Amino acid sequence: GYTPTHLRDAGFTAAVLKKLECTSYELRNAGFSAAQLKEAGYKLEQLKMGEYTATELREVGYYASDMKGAGFSAHEMRSANYSATEMHNAGYTAAEMKVANFSAKKLRVVGYTAAELLEAGWTVEVLKGAGYDASNLREARCTAAQLKAVAFPLSEMRSAGYSAGELQEVGYGAEELRAAGASLADLHVSGASVAELRHAGISAVGLRSEGVSIQEMKSAGYTAKELLTAGFSPSELHAAAFKAHELTAVGLTAKELRDGGYTTAQELRAAHCSVIELRAGGFQARELRKGGFSAEELVAGGYQPKEMKHGGFSATELRHADVSAADLKAAGFSVSSLRAADVSVVELKQIGFSAKDLHADGQGYSAS
Repeated sequence: GYTPTHLRDAGFTAAVLKKLECTSYELRNAGFSAAQLKEAGYKLEQLKMGEYTATELREVGYYASDMKGAGFSAHEMRSANYSATEMHNAGYTAAEMKVANFSAKKLRVVGYTAAELLEAGWTVEVLKGAGYDASNLREARCTAAQLKAVAFPLSEMRSAGYSAGELQEVGYGAEELRAAGASLADLHVSGASVAELRHAGISAVGLRSEGVSIQEMKSAGYTAKELLTAGFSPSELHAAAFKAHELTAVGLTAKELRDGGYTTAQELRAAHCSVIELRAGGFQARELRKGGFSAEELVAGGYQPKEMKHGGFSATELRHADVSAADLKAAGFSVSSLRAADVSVVELKQIGFSAKDLHADGQGYSAS
């Protein structure tokens, strides 16, 4: 009945008490140090369970890699004065280091890449302030637009390897690019037609910034994808007579198309929009029925029987789409509608219609 504290006071060692299956937590409460438990053979994970702090465990010689393996957080490690270098070498991620309040600059110094810091949630602007250069950020797959937004000089962006085309896409003019080292052969803009500019690799972004209309660019062969990338809206593409299928082909949703002026289910059906997409885009069952979609397609796409009833679908159509009699009743169809849909009197009884309901005038059922 003696407690670990009594046994410790009597001179028993941690090693002896370990054989008695005393936990690290009990021994810690009894006054044994982390060093004594380590010497007695307790593992690091056990010491952590015993609530020894990261500071105590650092003092008895555990490396950062050991501590990470035992589950200590970056915040605990920093509080125990493990260095950023030790923690980086131990495998702590930039995200974990960020939670522990290390600065982006400190992480750059100890070897974290720009890509790791971006993944951890730091912005391009913060990384620039921390000393990452344009080359570092390009290696981290930052776009020219992102670097321009935080005021990297154009010359540095060119030196980092961004192409004239990429820089044109974010709005740099021919004179700026030429001054930064782009050749006239790359730009070739003086006096050229829109078609020639396209052939020379000038992006729709650059042309839009110079006031070229969407109609001119479409006539020159610019695609829906290029024009959307340049900042034209779906409604502008609709006004320029692009077909709905051209926009769905580059990833626009049914909702975006509807907001852009493509408002009929027929044209979106022709663009291969699914019923699920159309429902998410706000189309009502009535519109889809008018557009030629079947009850089976609407049921598969998630429309509820009640919506479909309001959309003009009959109980018979829904019955053929495998909607249950109970769901038809819940949608508000009458006994006569259900009977017309070949729902038997037995089923009608099973789903809750009373004899009075079934015998009522106009329902068609007799007492016999």
